[in-house]
Amino acid sequence: MNDYVVAIAEDPYVYREDSGINIQEDLNLKKGTRFELIKEILDGHEPRGMVCIEGKYYTVTLNPKYGWVLRKQKLIYTDYEYSNTETHKYSQAVNDFGVTQQMIDDHWTKYRIDGGMLSSRIFNHNDHRDRKLASFLSEIIDQFVDEDLGYSHSDLYNRYWLDFYFALSLYRPRRSERFPGKITVYKDHQSYVDDKQTALRPGRAFSILFPYLDPAQIGIIVDSYRTRFAPRNFELHTSTQLEDFVWAYKHDHCKYEDPSTSMERKSLATSCMRGDGFNHLDHHPAEFYASGDFMIVWLTTPDGYIGGRCVVRLPEIKYSTYKVDGVLQYPFDYDVTVHIAAPVYGTCDTSINMIEEYLDSIGADRSCHSGGWIGAKLLALVNSNDRYYGAYIDLEPRMLSRVGDYLIIDRDGDLSAEDTGGIVGNYHEYYCSSCDEGLDEYDQYYSEELGESFCESCYSDRHTHCDCCDESYLNDNIHEALRMGTWTETNDKGNRIIRTRRVEDYVCEHCLTEDYRYCEEEDEHWSHEDVAYIEDEDICVPIHLLEEKGFKEQEDGEYKREGE
Repeated sequence: MNDYVVAIAEDPYVYREDSGINIQEDLNLKKGTRFELIKEILDGHEPRGMVCIEGKYYTVTLNPKYGWVLRKQKLIYTDYEYSNTETHKYSQAVNDFGVTQQMIDDHWTKYRIDGGMLSSRIFNHNDHRDRKLASFLSEIIDQFVDEDLGYSHSDLYNRYWLDFYFALSLYRPRRSERFPGKITVYKDHQSYVDDKQTALRPGRAFSILFPYLDPAQIGIIVDSYRTRFAPRNFELHTSTQLEDFVWAYKHDHCKYEDPSTSMERKSLATSCMRGDGFNHLDHHPAEFYASGDFMIVWLTTPDGYIGGRCVVRLPEIKYSTYKVDGVLQYPFDYDVTVHIAAPVYGTCDTSINMIEEYLDSIGADRSCHSGGWIGAKLLALVNSNDRYYGAYIDLEPRMLSRVGDYLIIDRDGDLSAEDTGGIVGNYHEYYCSSCDEGLDEYDQYYSEELGESFCESCYSDRHTHCDCCDESYLNDNIHEALRMGTWTETNDKGNRIIRTRRVEDYVCEHCLTEDYRYCEEEDEHWSHEDVAYIEDEDICVPIHLLEEKGFKEQEDGEYKREGE
């Protein structure tokens, strides 16, 4: 009989002798841990022994190959459901984590009182690792719960909150200190037992906590989270100068998020006038706003990128025109109109909110109603074809008249500012938005992403076919991805040989998300058929690189890096 017990399994569970009842405990025992054998118990069909660990006695078994061993025992998880009469989707996060009946009983005992009502303690955010994050989640998630849960005294309502806080108590989410912007969670029960926390991007963390929400809803929560806990820093500028209009429209933007939008607030990513797409023109379309009747409001990040913009009509002095028998009666009476703003364009909720707060501070009209810009002057910038340069006007009406040296916004004007190609007027049915060539129906190529028409050459310069779906997309929305291609060759002896090689694909964002996986260590996207997911490290690795990177397949089919 051996003098020591050797634990051959990683992180084994052992059973404590307590009045004849086996109580399962986790002692974080590691492979190779040795314990003194107290005595051998000969009764029963399987040789057993006893060890003493920190004053408690545990039973072990004798294995013919390894000697006295502590084997890893798998917990028996219970399929958690508050109600036995209906499927309750809000318990999915709890079941994904893995809970025992004892854990459920403890949770219900702590928070549920007679009659199915909840203890007020369940809403105590101090019970969670990150009180502010727990409070945020309880506020924001309520808007996505089914309408029938909106009754404060309904059983369904109580059931939702019981499950919601049960999930929080299991996953224990908190804002990561080591990786700013990420959320640290226990991914499952075993991670909790091992005290192994994982820092995840907010979208991934919220998808785990709320698996019943769709990607669009998760995106809204992510944006709200960033707005509250990681707001961007912007500096606000205003100007009436021509070069500043151009800068606010043309300069590179900071990274887009997904702001909430309406008629008055829009994502800068949807603006047809953004970027350097008008470099081929002698004048940038936004220059025509620099007439003295408008100002540009814009935001910049600390590194100089554009975060948002808004064109605002300046106040106008309107003198009395009241006459009697052709005689002006009140020549010195006048009214001053307020600032009238176009929709605010921004890269995130924070940027749009910041511009809106400024507009409110100066008393601007943000309603975007029709007619607010009638009578305002625009610069008449003429090209070689006697056409005018000009931006798409966001407010109705979009018709202009030439009056002296200016274009005037006029509901009955004969020039249209509805074109997004940088030119005012409608002399052809279509115009190429890049080179300004006049086009007919049969020779124009329409870009769904830009909402603009192009000639064949300019369309081909800006768009690329996706190798997966064979649709055309803007070059900026096409990504390089990789896969392992195979083909056969015949050698000199007439035998067929299968060859493989790395193949580069160019794919759209949708196909990249659906058919490819990001491999962090290579900083490359590979076809999902050519990668292995390493659950232990939460990464994807190309299959042909597994051996090179030291990964070895385990008995359960999972891969693990040797030496870790």
